Amino acid sequence: MSDVFSLLNIGVRSLSAQQTAINVCGHNIANINTPNYSRQSAVFSSSDPELLGLLQIGTGTDVTQIVQHRDEYAISKANLHKGLLAFAQRKHSFISEIEQSFVSTNAQNLGDALTEFWQACEQVGNSPEGAAERQNLVQTADRLTSAIRAQNARFLDQRTSANEEISQTVEQINNLAKEIADLNVGITSAASDEMPHANDLIDRRSEALDELAKLIDFNMIEDDRGGVTIFVGDNRALVSADQHNTLVCRNNAGNNGLYDIYLDDGNSQHNITSHIKGGKLGADLDARDEMVVSYMADLDELSKTLLKTINRAHSMGFALRDQTSVTGAYSVYSSTVALNDALNFEGGSNLAYDSEAGTFNITITQDGEIVQSVTVAVDPDTDSLQDVVDRINSSTTYLTASISQNRLSITGNDGHVFVVGKDTGGVLAQLGVNVLLTGFDSSDIQVADAIAEDPTLFAAGATFTSGDGDNALSLSQLVDEKVLADGTTTFSGFFNSIVTRAGNESASADFDVKQETDNVNYYEGLKQQTAGVSIDEEMANLITYQKAYNSAAYFVSVVNSMIDTVLQKLGG
Repeated sequence: MSDVFSLLNIGVRSLSAQQTAINVCGHNIANINTPNYSRQSAVFSSSDPELLGLLQIGTGTDVTQIVQHRDEYAISKANLHKGLLAFAQRKHSFISEIEQSFVSTNAQNLGDALTEFWQACEQVGNSPEGAAERQNLVQTADRLTSAIRAQNARFLDQRTSANEEISQTVEQINNLAKEIADLNVGITSAASDEMPHANDLIDRRSEALDELAKLIDFNMIEDDRGGVTIFVGDNRALVSADQHNTLVCRNNAGNNGLYDIYLDDGNSQHNITSHIKGGKLGADLDARDEMVVSYMADLDELSKTLLKTINRAHSMGFALRDQTSVTGAYSVYSSTVALNDALNFEGGSNLAYDSEAGTFNITITQDGEIVQSVTVAVDPDTDSLQDVVDRINSSTTYLTASISQNRLSITGNDGHVFVVGKDTGGVLAQLGVNVLLTGFDSSDIQVADAIAEDPTLFAAGATFTSGDGDNALSLSQLVDEKVLADGTTTFSGFFNSIVTRAGNESASADFDVKQETDNVNYYEGLKQQTAGVSIDEEMANLITYQKAYNSAAYFVSVVNSMIDTVLQKLGG
């Protein structure tokens, strides 16, 4: 009788095993569109046999394991290239914005503004007393400097935007780190309890790791219980088993208060900013601190060279009218320090540029008549602002030179007025006297207030003579002067090289995006060859398991009939 009931047990086992396999097929089909889901399969094994005399009688089958189909190499490579793709996409976004900002038709194009400025100088040179020409020059100079400042502002906005993105990305990374640590608990607990592998938890963790790879580059090791440890930065643990550390944004005063990234391990915080090279976070850091900064440096070089070159040329000329007083645009931090030594003090500029040994002229008039022409010699390597003041005062009694808020100030005495020019060494330009532009770099370059308010103060003449426009013509000829990139290119050439560089980098970034997209698609395809769910395959399996289930059910029915027969015989 026990043998008959053993037959029934075989049938029941088979029904249970086939039902489990059908469940696995249904689970696969249900998750066909679930990201990072790995196809699962039921593994059948013969159950332990029973002894019947000298014979071993089989007892049927069991599902002993539900395995995942995963290609760990393809998964690892896919995550690597997803991080590279995220980096490339973010970089392409930044460089495309930079390229567009240089050629935008919605704002004053810097290249066009440069061309218009040189043309305006030539027009004043040809008509030095023309009010319309002078007003046009002031307006074109204003458009040029405004375009430079606007470009600088766009760069600053990009850095600010990247910094805000960095903060949000750090928060996303911390959330993923916690999720991965929590999933580690479930996965390792299943292994500790000798339960079947936590396949669905592993898939969920794979999805979290997939998202993490898009945000930051990391290294990972997996222990023998299935838990993972994740290292970021200079090999510091972000996740370790069921524990996770956090990334923290801290302001860096040395980088305009923008964020540095620290890893907080519960005991101390470690700056890992320079070690983050991949993912969206790496791209934002690179764009904020490298890419955008390099373009800002180029724009500053253009601006500083404009300031020095144009002002030096302008200070060689004479305005259309004389003045009762002038005050320099630039101040020194000490009136007794040599002018060229005042360029940098504790890291901050006080004068915008240097000058050379030379002379400048002051022509003094009264009632329209020239009463004195003074030539003042200055060596900025040894002479201070106080020396300049003393030299002017010792040369004439018609003027008084003084220091006002660490700036050179000159005032006419007793109704005398004056005009300055022929600044051969550039000392007046260095002090901001008789200059067309003021400022230090691309952030604050602008037309000098005095000329903006009164265009007759534009120094068009090489002499203080009516109808002289030679200095304005000399200014216009700066268009062809190679004064940038170590004297190898003109202003327009330098600007065009910036635009060309942006275009080349944009094309290169676009190529990187396409290449990494292809790489991701390749390794995702490789993953799917192993892990992907095929409807056709699952349907074929379902038919197989269904037939096996129906056969087992029929077997149980036969055994049940046999048992009924035995019981009837025993009862009779």
